[in-house]
Amino acid sequence: MIDLYGVNACQDYLETVIANPLQLEIVAVTGQGSWMWEIDERLTMIDSAFTVQVSITSQDQPARQEIHLGISEDGSIMWFTDCGDPLP
Repeated sequence: MIDLYGVNACQDYLETVIANPLQLEIVAVTGQGSWMWEIDERLTMIDSAFTVQVSITSQDQPARQEIHLGISEDGSIMWFTDCGDPLP
C-alpha cells in the first residue's frame, strides 16, 4: 500500500479510521493463499493473504464485506485497503 499510495496518504487514511471506528465482526476466515489485489486499475499479486468475511456496522447499518489481511516479515498484520489517490 505504501508503494501504491505513499506514506502520507496511508497515514491520513488511518487517522480517519481511528477517529471514526467501525464495528467489525469476523464471520469467516480462509487460510493463507495467493490473492490478486485489484485496486485503482492496478493488479498486484499478494503471495500470502488471509481472506476474511466480516460484518461491518457503520451508521447502524450492518453489511457483509470481504477484507484481506497479511502478515509482514516482522509479524505485524497488514490490511490491504484503498488509501485514496494512487501515486503517479
